[in-house]
Amino acid sequence: MVIAIIGMLIALLLPAVQAAREAARRMQCSNHLKQHGIAVHNFHDTYQGLPPCGIGFYGISWYPLIFPFMEQTSLYQIITGANYNNKTGLNVVVGDWNRHMQWFNGVAGYAGKPLTEEERTGFGSIPIVKCPSRRSGVQLIKEGATTFHTGPTGDYAFPIGYSNNTAGQLPWYRLIPPNPPERDSDPNLYYGPLRQGIYQIPGNPTTWTCRDTMTRWADGSSNQFLFGEKHVPTDRYGICSAQTENYDCSILFLDPGNCDFATARRGVEVNATSGALGGGNPLVLDPRSINPFNSTSTIPTWRYAFGSAHPGICQFVLGDGSVVSVNNTTPEPILRYLTHVGDGNTFTRPWN
Repeated sequence: MVIAIIGMLIALLLPAVQAAREAARRMQCSNHLKQHGIAVHNFHDTYQGLPPCGIGFYGISWYPLIFPFMEQTSLYQIITGANYNNKTGLNVVVGDWNRHMQWFNGVAGYAGKPLTEEERTGFGSIPIVKCPSRRSGVQLIKEGATTFHTGPTGDYAFPIGYSNNTAGQLPWYRLIPPNPPERDSDPNLYYGPLRQGIYQIPGNPTTWTCRDTMTRWADGSSNQFLFGEKHVPTDRYGICSAQTENYDCSILFLDPGNCDFATARRGVEVNATSGALGGGNPLVLDPRSINPFNSTSTIPTWRYAFGSAHPGICQFVLGDGSVVSVNNTTPEPILRYLTHVGDGNTFTRPWN
């Protein structure tokens, strides 16, 4: 009898304990996003500009650029080679997909000095890039026969707003301009909070500058998504193997058309002629979903979307650094407005 009563009490308490644990994980995830927002503001104060979404063709993503402002200066120095055991790091402007792989995987004969296993583990152990409701500990895509792009994985991305029919334009997910030349003749190629850095091509550039300041966010920083939780189906964690299964890849680099989804998600499509907004995605309701939008495309559309491991909501950090919990049923047009930095639309905010 006593055992039965104890068992009943445990059964009653277990949901409350699980709910408390999830609440703690959600709070920690919110704090991680908050730190992303603070890092962008500190970057802006230091360099008088926003961090680019990436630098160069096959170059690094925005993540390494803000590492020094996320207490990850040592990892940034490993990438750049600056003051780190006299190592030759990667050129943060000019990228090469195979070179990145050789560098991260420790391939013998690499022109610089490849990473050691301890250094790779350090990249995979950054807690601030992971949502604890989804994963924790060392998270790495490692070299293998089917591996597409190795490196640390993460759970946050920035929203892209893009023009849909500019002549000669790369698809929305290709964050890198044509090479050569860089498409500075069309600076409004994207309407999201971050855009490519400015660098010199053709040639072999060694420097870059910020393209934008926060003044570009014409709708106001409190009306702009900066980063959010990206959707990765629960059975796709750590998979980066082929062009249709490459959505949890390394957050360090941009590989045009292949691994951009590691650090970016689709926000809004803008008609290049009329300026009309369309083509966004709703938030994913089920974190297990492989095809949340019932697409018939051979390329899974879930890689475009934001979505959370937390029930009922998806968390975003706004341009002003505040973190909000957005209901998963928020109408798609409102999500589009929060992605476009200067659409001028008014709306009721989908959070308290």
